[in-house]
Amino acid sequence: MRLALALSALLPVTARATPLDPVPLVDPLLGTSAGGDVTPGPLVPFGMIQWSPDTPGHPTSNYEYAATELQGFSLTHLSGTGCPNAAEFPIMATVGPGEANNVVGFTHDGEAASPGYYRVRLANGATVELTATTRAGLGQFTFPPTAAANILVDAGRASAANVFGALRADSPTELSGWTENGNFCGSWARYRVYLAARTDRPFAYTQLADGKVLLTFDARSAAAVRLKVAISYVSAENARANLAAEIPGWDLAAVRAAAEAAWRDRLGAIAAEGGTPEQTRIFYTGLYHALLHPNVFNDANGDYAGFGHAVRRLPPGATHYANFSGWDVYRSQLQLLTWLFPAVGSEVAASLVRDAAECGALPKWSQNNVEAGIMVGDPGAAAVAGIYAFGGRAFDAAAALAFMRKSGLEAGTACAGVPIRPGGDSYLALGYVPSGADGVWGPAATTLEYASADAAVAQFARSVGDDATRKAFLAQSANWRKLFDPASGLMRARDPAGAWIDGVSEATTDNYVEGTAAQYRWLVPHDFRGLIDALGGDQAAVAHLDTFFTKLNANMNEPYYYIGNEPGFSSPYVYLWAHAPWRTQDVVRRVVEESFGLGPAGLPGNDDLGATSSWLVWSSIGLFPAVPGVGGLALASPLFPRITLRVAGGKTVVITAPRAPARYVAGLRVDGAAYERPWLDESFLAAGGRLDFDLAERPGSWGQNLTPPSFPPN
Repeated sequence: MRLALALSALLPVTARATPLDPVPLVDPLLGTSAGGDVTPGPLVPFGMIQWSPDTPGHPTSNYEYAATELQGFSLTHLSGTGCPNAAEFPIMATVGPGEANNVVGFTHDGEAASPGYYRVRLANGATVELTATTRAGLGQFTFPPTAAANILVDAGRASAANVFGALRADSPTELSGWTENGNFCGSWARYRVYLAARTDRPFAYTQLADGKVLLTFDARSAAAVRLKVAISYVSAENARANLAAEIPGWDLAAVRAAAEAAWRDRLGAIAAEGGTPEQTRIFYTGLYHALLHPNVFNDANGDYAGFGHAVRRLPPGATHYANFSGWDVYRSQLQLLTWLFPAVGSEVAASLVRDAAECGALPKWSQNNVEAGIMVGDPGAAAVAGIYAFGGRAFDAAAALAFMRKSGLEAGTACAGVPIRPGGDSYLALGYVPSGADGVWGPAATTLEYASADAAVAQFARSVGDDATRKAFLAQSANWRKLFDPASGLMRARDPAGAWIDGVSEATTDNYVEGTAAQYRWLVPHDFRGLIDALGGDQAAVAHLDTFFTKLNANMNEPYYYIGNEPGFSSPYVYLWAHAPWRTQDVVRRVVEESFGLGPAGLPGNDDLGATSSWLVWSSIGLFPAVPGVGGLALASPLFPRITLRVAGGKTVVITAPRAPARYVAGLRVDGAAYERPWLDESFLAAGGRLDFDLAERPGSWGQNLTPPSFPPN
């Protein structure tokens, strides 16, 4: 079985003679079924190009493991989304004169995937091998003996409806073109992508209808055809320059080795040792998924397509990133990325600030520098605040704060015409977004998201020394109380006059977003202690939590926990604020062990550009950024006996837990000193250090007398 390969190389940590190599531990096919929607094809960390296989009838993921046919290998993907996306320029190997049918059978017996490499044998006898750099890819198509070995390239089909484009032959070995796509999750926004391609020998060129071309080769004496491709969001000329800069030759093995080296470096930022083979494989695949996005968006010469499609040029050495699923990644993925790679985090924040200067506000869900405007809240503000809190500070913080103030205090602020805070006039006037507000999805959930973003902005303002802004946004962050109903213990929507909306139970989904009233009860991460007091104190809150965690991955319509959706990411950690840390330790470990696994169904839901996988990574090392915009970590317990993290400034964090996988903390020493609080503050993030956990099989009293911080207005 494929998943068992390389497991024999995983020796106990005490017997390891050489550093752990994370690359063979990653399975890109994990999560390609059961709604994980991840991208299995080759790419490099944060790469612009993702040359990956597509299966018919699965536009949200573009690839479904259960399928028996492929319909091409397209060059762009968003990993783990729940809406049709990207999949531009699908390319397929066909056999036979004029064969333009892009749907070809395959089996998993002839398929292999690893970081930076993908191979599959098709039912027509052709074998496809792919690898990638940041902006380019190199493929080898090995055909059975035939005078009509074809490579079909399509500029008129992608994930969305009404895609159109054109291709042309620039020489007997060169192809270029463009395609226009978009409509992500039903949004109006569209963008254009350009292609440059080159083959290692001349082709016969056939122009087909609807943006397709057929490149034909005689494979009777030479079976293999190599094709290299590059994309740009600026021009075909820039795509050609990207190709020349990144893949000047034809050595697939060398390009693959460079991709693997890039992954080895990034994945090597965390060395998790001593776990079982299954735990280690799940962990490193999660880390891999968490480092796929956002994506480099500028060309090798520094050009990128700004909002409104105007061409911009970066200063030397800068990188512009795109593809921000804000509602998802602000909760834990960007904090992980930044703590491990602060230079990348800084460039991500700088990219968002540049975007705001062009479109009018920090984007909330942007694809290729067009604002889709999907989901709710003000995630751009929380994202930048979180990056800053976790050490990404090489960007214009004053400009960022000005945009945060604008979206939070000026109703109607928009990015490229898309309102950042719909219902913002009511929120500012009433302290909540009322049911029935125009253009608002889930007013109760939206109000809670705005209050959480306000708290993150307040902490960012504190960090940069703007006390007036801190106070203004802290005051708004208490708006969750406007929805809290003491009688039911739920967050309930109100009408414009302030009356409760009737008929609300824990299973109610009306006025919430992809969740129930029970799931949104806990979306007050900045003031968990205040919420617990409002619920009646520790005992009452723990009772609610215990019932809530009866199920760990229910769905959007049940009154139980749902790890498969982002609003619940911090919920298992609420116990810490209720003086019951052992319950957090138990629930987090149960979620890690029961909701994540090996194989195509190994993810509990959409990975949403690495958001869900980042939760797994954090929780497996026993830490979690539970409070958006705050540079601190809630503590659970590590899954592995030894974990070493390479963080900012060349510093390290060493976490030991010799009795892992026992889950209950009996004691903790931080840099050698006994430590009782289930929280690490920002000084530890900056300095690094050592955490030595004493774990036990039964709950103990550690951490019950101290709580993590809350951030109410007072």
